[in-house]
Formats: sequence, structure tokens, C-alpha cells
Amino acid sequence: MEKQQQTVCVTGATGYVAGHLIQQLLQAGHRVHGTVRSLSKSPKLAALYELADQYPDQLELFQAELLTQGSFRAAMRGCSVLFHTASPFTMRVAHPQRDLLDPAIKGTQNVLSAANAIDSIQRVVLTSSVAAMYCDAVDCQYAPIDESSWNTQASLEHQPYTFSKVQAEKAAWELAEQQSRWDLVVINPSLVMGPAISDQTTSESFDILKQFGDGQLKTGAPKYGIGLVDVRDVAQAHILAAFNPQARGRYLCNAKDTELFAIADALREQYSSYPLPKMRPPKWLVWLIGPALDPLFTRKVISRNIGYEFRSNHQKIQQELGMTFRDPNPGIREMFQQMIDKGVFDQ
Repeated sequence: MEKQQQTVCVTGATGYVAGHLIQQLLQAGHRVHGTVRSLSKSPKLAALYELADQYPDQLELFQAELLTQGSFRAAMRGCSVLFHTASPFTMRVAHPQRDLLDPAIKGTQNVLSAANAIDSIQRVVLTSSVAAMYCDAVDCQYAPIDESSWNTQASLEHQPYTFSKVQAEKAAWELAEQQSRWDLVVINPSLVMGPAISDQTTSESFDILKQFGDGQLKTGAPKYGIGLVDVRDVAQAHILAAFNPQARGRYLCNAKDTELFAIADALREQYSSYPLPKMRPPKWLVWLIGPALDPLFTRKVISRNIGYEFRSNHQKIQQELGMTFRDPNPGIREMFQQMIDKGVFDQ
């Protein structure tokens, strides 16, 4: 793939990462076909319409639904690159099979099958997750995770979100191997933080940050190993993967190996009036009260994550794509301020 101006397709255009990806693509002069679930007037589309006004004749929106076969073909026509970012990112679901696994797997199969019908598609860049590389922080203890790592511990009962990510990525690789016209490159981000292009954007990332500002974690944030990366870097990684002819395989996209408590540290000086956690409760206390406070904190999750470090190796994306990462902390503060301006926290 060459980097001159091209026409590309971005699925899930109202998404958190997709918003920055579309903005950066337009800034670079590319034409973008973005897919949305509905073209009816909605506050979630306002930021995209603003981009369309800012970059005339470069952004066109198409209606498409993950589980509707053939609905993505119109958006892909004439496109050389397909960025598939549309996938559920939520931890709290009533029915993991219906709400996580089916949309992630069947949606990926539907979108990539549509790509098979569009002769112009040469490369597919898939947004996966480090969740497809590991299940729990304990999995990182013997060696840092990298592009060779796969999550083998998740299930519908344990970490169903991470299970959906690994199954969706495997489905993508299976479809890629069944044809030879387009190649697949996968971006695997860690926990994505930073401001959205619209205050209407929703993501589990915002739900996590909300807990730091609304007092849910005021008694303390446990030592829970995570990786952090700025949303603008994740968008840039997708673009580097799309237009570098040498890009191949998977790319772990993580700026910083850290822990949940580090988010509070990033906010503390500027937002000390908010009920940020000031301590890391001991594992025995989290074990005792965690499941009662949050159903996601099962005893198995606690035993396999609390007290363990997240460890990763992101040399591949730096060496092969020339990726450089910014410090995630300023982006966390921008994101928090965006939530304040929106009135998320009552003070």
C-alpha cells in the first residue's frame, strides 16, 4: 500500500478510536467512507458531520449493521483499505453470548466476507485488543506478552469480554487465510485513554474513568496490572499499519505497563477536589468485599489479577512501523476534563 491520497472505509464511525482515526485520515487528505448503525439525526453523529463540513467531499457516511449480511458492501466500494473498528467494548452485559460474542465474531465474519466481494480492497486493518493476547495479569508473569501471545484462559464464564476479542480475531485470521487478494494487519491496543472527538462518544474507557471521579473507588483502587495507551496513538497505529507495505501480522499497541492506581496518580494534582482513591487495598480485603461491590470482580478475577504486574513488549510496532508513543497521563487529564465539562460528575 502506498501513502498517497486514497479512499478508505472505517466501520463503526461513531466509535471512540474510529473518531480519531477518521479525523487523522481526513487531515492526511484521504477520502473516508464511514459506517454507522443509523443515518437518522442523532447527537452521536454531530462530530462526524462537523468533520464533513471541515473537509468537504472527503467524508461520506453509510448505514450498516454488524449482523446484517451485505450491509457493508456499499461503503466499501471503491476503497483500497478497510479499517474494521466496529465491535462492542463493554464489560457489563446481561447475556455474554448474545451481547459480546455474537456481535464480535459474526460481525467480523460479516464485514470481512463483504470485503471478499469488493475487488478494490487490498488491505484490512482490524482493531483487536491486548485482551486477545492475554486473559489476566498473572499470564504476564513468566514473560511479557507480545505478538506471539494468545489468550487461552478466557471463556464465557471467566472474562467474557476478553473471550470475545480472542475469538473475533481468530475468526478474522481464518477468513484472511481463505483468500489471497487482501492482507490482514491487526492492531492490539491496551486500555485506551484520552479525549474523544465528541462528548457523545461512549466506551468502557469512559466508564472506568468515571469510577475515579464519582467516588466509586474512593476507598481505594487495587493493584491491578494494566497497560495504557493514548487514543490518538491508537488511531495513528492503524494508519501506519494501513499504508506501510511491509506491515504484517499483529501489532501490540501499548505505551505504558502500569496499574489501575496510576490513573488516580495522573489526575491527583489537577483534580484533587474529586474523591480519587488514595490507597491500594490489600488483596485479602478485595477478595472479601470485591464481589459484593462489583459483580465483575469475581474471586477468580481477583486471584489472577490483583498484585500482579502487566508486562508487555511493544518493540515490533516501533521497529517495523516507526511508532512512537506519547505519555498517556496528559490524555487521561484531557479525558477527565471532557467528562467534567459534560457534567458527568456531580460536585
